[in-house]
Amino acid sequence: DMLAALKFGHQAMMPLLNAQDELREKAGSKAKRAFVAPVIDPEFKAKAEKFLSEKIEKAQQIREKMDRYEAYSNAKKEAKATLTDVITDDKLKAQREKDLGNIIEDLQYRLSREMILSKKSRIDGRDLTTVRPITCEVGVLPRAHGSGLFTRGETQVMGTVTLGTGDDEQMIDSLMGLQKRKFLLHYNFPPYSVGEVGRFFGTSRREVGHGNLAERAVKAILPDFEKFPYTIRIVADVLESNGSSSMGTVCSGIMALLDAGVPIKHNVAGIAMGLIKEGDRVAVLTDILGDEDHLGDMDFKVAGTTEGITAVQMDIKIDSVNFQIMETALNQAKQGRLHILGEMEKVIKVPRGQISEFAPRIETIKIHPDKIREVIGSGGKVIRGITETCNVKIEIEDDGQIHIASADPEATKKAIQMINDICAEAEVGKTYKGKVVKIKDFGAFVEIAPETQGLLHISEIAHERRGAETEGLQLGVAPARDFGDDARIPRAARGGDGAGQIVGKHGGQRDLLPPQPAADLQIGADVTHFRRDRRRAGDDVEQDVPLRAQDHQRAEPDVRINLQQHDRRHRDGEEDVGGKGRHDLHHRLHQLRDPRPHADHHADGNPDERGRRDQNDDARERGEAEQQRAADLLQRDAARHEARHPPDGISGE
Repeated sequence: DMLAALKFGHQAMMPLLNAQDELREKAGSKAKRAFVAPVIDPEFKAKAEKFLSEKIEKAQQIREKMDRYEAYSNAKKEAKATLTDVITDDKLKAQREKDLGNIIEDLQYRLSREMILSKKSRIDGRDLTTVRPITCEVGVLPRAHGSGLFTRGETQVMGTVTLGTGDDEQMIDSLMGLQKRKFLLHYNFPPYSVGEVGRFFGTSRREVGHGNLAERAVKAILPDFEKFPYTIRIVADVLESNGSSSMGTVCSGIMALLDAGVPIKHNVAGIAMGLIKEGDRVAVLTDILGDEDHLGDMDFKVAGTTEGITAVQMDIKIDSVNFQIMETALNQAKQGRLHILGEMEKVIKVPRGQISEFAPRIETIKIHPDKIREVIGSGGKVIRGITETCNVKIEIEDDGQIHIASADPEATKKAIQMINDICAEAEVGKTYKGKVVKIKDFGAFVEIAPETQGLLHISEIAHERRGAETEGLQLGVAPARDFGDDARIPRAARGGDGAGQIVGKHGGQRDLLPPQPAADLQIGADVTHFRRDRRRAGDDVEQDVPLRAQDHQRAEPDVRINLQQHDRRHRDGEEDVGGKGRHDLHHRLHQLRDPRPHADHHADGNPDERGRRDQNDDARERGEAEQQRAADLLQRDAARHEARHPPDGISGE
């Protein structure tokens, strides 16, 4: 497929190439000036080549790069001592030393190419298709999120992977606008990798080009961001270089990704191919050395998986190559690539089961876009509170996706729960747990979720009649558990923690259950609630009584007597169970006319009772507006009730 694509592209380019040739002819462009190479004295050249040829051939049999270079250097020193040091004219001596360097380079070029074309043997003794020995290691750097060390011959590259969040994306202000890159690959080629000493300046053009090639090769197999929402950075440090460090970067980067637990789609390896062409004699080289790149005619890099190619790059030093050479190069590159993949997969083949313990865990949830402002809060107050409380990073996208990152899985779960609580909406028929946040004369407001509160009416706090309907409630504590109207919670038993004992009217004690962290509430729906009614002989009977809870979305609390209880009991023939239905309605009407607690009518002379009555008076004054509204609603409901039932059982007092 790759060869077919090259042929198709070549055919598509032909009209453009022909148009350029036609334009050049019509414009009458001048022919290029002929270049005349400087001529070395033939006598001196013959002496130098005779002296150096054997020494250069022996040096090219040395496999180690630095030892081979040392042999070249020794040969040059011997030639200089024999051929140039005897010259007395300083100007001529300097010229002959310069010519001697050119002669040595020309011998290296001709002898190495002839050895490859004639003997099918390369500089380090390999044949044309053999790949240098490969060793692989992973987990070399324990603190890094992932690391891989790839060594092929005298080329060694250390790849490290860092996983980050959206805050680590690279932002580029390009001509097309602001762009964000979620995958970064940085290629470093320090001077010591080729045995040299030098300064570390900014990134060179060579490093930028090699890094871009390796990035294209790896980018094709990265997981989709929706499945793996991380910013991924690979840093490749070339520790030693003798040919194709960019393809070594691809191999080390892939192993580092696997070591980091990144679920890549396929494994990728890269290889560099070379070419030696003299007339009709052609040799395609697999896994070229640095010298073969320098002395050869082509550097063709191919990276890919077992199934296809992910990146290619070629530079040539001759006019062109034909499709037959390209086909041979691609076939040899595939065999070499598969061999390298096999060596890599002996060490690590699939991603680790989990990411590094030092990498952030990112969980993604989806909320309705309308809820984003609630999660952020005024001035970022809410989201800042979540990040500080849970020590996590939170990123919110416009479509409602939220990414929560933390190295602690429990912290991530806690943050997700807080966000879900903020976005939760009260649903009809669902039971919630909450805590008391405000107490009023007409009931208590209970928080069932952040920014969501519901009214617990005084008629629903307990089944028995108490001195004060809100008695036993505390701010920040769940409403007390109901134990029936034959029990009461004594004042001494209620403390800051709500713990104590239950004292029955007929004597005896039983432990009061400890305060619950939340109370079961039903929002906006009829619920079944158990209450105990007393019959003759003091027997307790459990009755299912439907109660109507208040709508949590009302801006103003709605206080009303729920006549649904009375209507149902009257309809079911239960009215004469102690006359309690009429008694409840009578008590509510009486309390609205004189809101003092029922017991206050019988205890005006008791100092303790007077003190409590004074407190209730203060509360009554603070809630006049609410009670007036409640009274209006009550009268309306009472009128409807009396229209349906004769008022013979309702007292006017």
